[in-house]
Amino acid sequence: MREFFTWVNPLKSKVCVLQVIQGDYRHETEAELRCSQSEIKDFYGDEISLQFDTIWSNEVASSIHSYMLRTESDALVLCSKHHGFIQGLFHKSVTKVLSAIARYPVFVFH
Repeated sequence: MREFFTWVNPLKSKVCVLQVIQGDYRHETEAELRCSQSEIKDFYGDEISLQFDTIWSNEVASSIHSYMLRTESDALVLCSKHHGFIQGLFHKSVTKVLSAIARYPVFVFH
């Protein structure tokens, strides 16, 4: 994340961290999210304007795409997760799906 914030800080960008949670809503998960958000704000909050949104959905790529269109965001930044060979055969890449359908810039940090 440090790379990303170093990149956007000079632009004085407003950053929205979108967390997409698969599965049903759970109060415990919501509490964990709030804790993570607080830590991120404590660490980066003085450097940049941060906002957090959460989506509960099993359709990760389409939910992110819908969010981007609804909020008219300027760009999407994704952090990629590396999968092993076998897992990669069966894993549907959110990055690949969004790159194929996006009408907005998509940046991927590895």
